[in-house]
Amino acid sequence: MVAIGCSRLDEVLIDDPDTLFSRFEHLGVYGRAEVRGAADASGKVMALRFSDTEIFPVQVTHGRLNALALGLGLRLSLMSLARISSALFQAVYEEGHRKT
Repeated sequence: MVAIGCSRLDEVLIDDPDTLFSRFEHLGVYGRAEVRGAADASGKVMALRFSDTEIFPVQVTHGRLNALALGLGLRLSLMSLARISSALFQAVYEEGHRKT
């Protein structure tokens, strides 16, 4: 696993699969069956809308991500969506733009 860039999270939407599929169908990422298959026990799915995506010139490896977090006294867990501190984001961003 590597970090290859960053984006701004603009919106989190939770709704029924058909509603979200109809709203984002034009993006062509998932078919209706895949969206329905992603529904949780309550029958809802989540869509995340991002903008301002920037690809890092240098990939940041999982080991380096952990080292950066540890250097800031933080524990990094990437099993699901998680908020990170602005200090860790800055460290990862700078690492992704370091000169080789």
